[in-house]
Amino acid sequence: MNDPLKEINFLEQLASTGTTTTYKVTTNDSSDPSVVKLLRPYLANEGAILSSLSKQLVAISQVSHANILPTFEKNDYEGKHWIHRSYTDWPSLEQEFGKPRSISSILSILYNIAEALEQYHINGLVHGNIKPSNIFLDPESERVLVSDAGLSILLQNSSSRKTIRSKNSYVYSAPEISQNQPATRASDVYSLAMVSYLLLTGKLPFNAVDPATI
Repeated sequence: MNDPLKEINFLEQLASTGTTTTYKVTTNDSSDPSVVKLLRPYLANEGAILSSLSKQLVAISQVSHANILPTFEKNDYEGKHWIHRSYTDWPSLEQEFGKPRSISSILSILYNIAEALEQYHINGLVHGNIKPSNIFLDPESERVLVSDAGLSILLQNSSSRKTIRSKNSYVYSAPEISQNQPATRASDVYSLAMVSYLLLTGKLPFNAVDPATI
């Protein structure tokens, strides 16, 4: 079997976290841009987590909604693991933060996010990773696309314990996720409440430097 990554053209690095590095790509089969998230090499030793992630992403890839950015598949080859999803050139809510918005605009954005979460929940799934950098906003229509569902599992029970979460990640996570417990529907509601607080007040309710302090 040939290395599938050789069929992918890496155009630009978009982001880097303690668990993944995200790239804008095209493939040999399509010139349309998409996204590949390469998992950090240490996660190759986390067989149980990767198995759970693979099963979860199969279900997540089948969820379709106007406010969800599609996930295509998870692949692996000779110890390298990656996730392939759709690309959007819309800015993230993190990038748009600070721009003046009316209450009606904010409520519309939050409603869109809630609609996406409801679609996951009625399909028996949990997003687990709601935060401004995973929410993309059309600057003209203010339609929302939510991305990267299911990836919170990478932060749970890692035996290597090398996962480093930035403040921009953990402040939106429910306490159980910071304690390496599985995400639930309630976790999604908590994260949505944190995003709501940020948009409505312009700040976060906590000013802590680590999850334990929160």
